[in-house]
Amino acid sequence: MEKRFVFNGYSFETSEEMNEAKKDAEAISYIKAKTDFSNVAAVKELYTKLTEKESLQSPVGMEFLKVLQRKLLQTEDKKEISPIPVLRTGKKKEKGADSMKASAENRQKQKAELYQQKLKNAHMMNFFFGLIIVGMFVIALLGDNSALSSTESAIQDKYAAWEEDLQAREAAISQKEKELGME
Repeated sequence: MEKRFVFNGYSFETSEEMNEAKKDAEAISYIKAKTDFSNVAAVKELYTKLTEKESLQSPVGMEFLKVLQRKLLQTEDKKEISPIPVLRTGKKKEKGADSMKASAENRQKQKAELYQQKLKNAHMMNFFFGLIIVGMFVIALLGDNSALSSTESAIQDKYAAWEEDLQAREAAISQKEKELGME
């Protein structure tokens, strides 16, 4: 069963419509407290402003406008009294649906722009990190403390040791030859 919202003898489909009627009722109470209804000019001015601005759109507001209109029709010429704007619930719903659709599309566009910006930032970060990694490899391969330079140093040290050992052997052989007189 569909839930209905009731206020002031009217049944509303949504709580928003009922809340609008409550707001109109509060506005009407305020207007009644502040307006001298015995002054026809003040009533006409109030009626004109309310109908031009379409301030009261709920059935409660329409009922109040109808009371004002009847009061003016008793004292004024019909031509001078503007008609009450028709309740636009269907238009409001359509506008609401259109604005909700536009709002959803706007949010979707904002999300897409946000994700595009995040993707762009991610690409830039990946490029930056890639450069750092390549730089680290270059430093590791060409630096003084790199594996290549330590291997190169080890090989040079090994050849230096061999050279010293070879020179020591040559010196020993040269000395033996001198002792034996083989020169």
